[in-house]
Amino acid sequence: MFARQDCFFHVLGHPYKIQRAAANVRERKRMMSINTAFEELRLHVPTFPYEKRLSKIDTLRLAIAYIAMLKDILASGREPLEHIEESLRADTKGERVVIWNTSGKKDMNGPFSRKTRINFLSFGQAST
Repeated sequence: MFARQDCFFHVLGHPYKIQRAAANVRERKRMMSINTAFEELRLHVPTFPYEKRLSKIDTLRLAIAYIAMLKDILASGREPLEHIEESLRADTKGERVVIWNTSGKKDMNGPFSRKTRINFLSFGQAST
């Protein structure tokens, strides 16, 4: 009578193939988990509805900017939209650098691509 390992050995051929197949399954599960996490993160970062799905790197960069903006709002003690408008005006005039302002970084050296902009219009509203 064959042991369980013997059956696998005869089906797949070589023990290395068994290990490789198991590693491939683990890697697929890991990637599915990462992709699921990115999809969930994309749901929480405000973007414009007409934008294509953000890449992983753009999602991370936009999430970092969004967290920085929320931190800045909390530290200001002002109403969120009032603080955002005032900060963007000051950034445009060069009076203050706003690290979370993604709309002004359009050059190739900046950390954000054109499409990674925080949707300030929907700020504070529940995402759909």
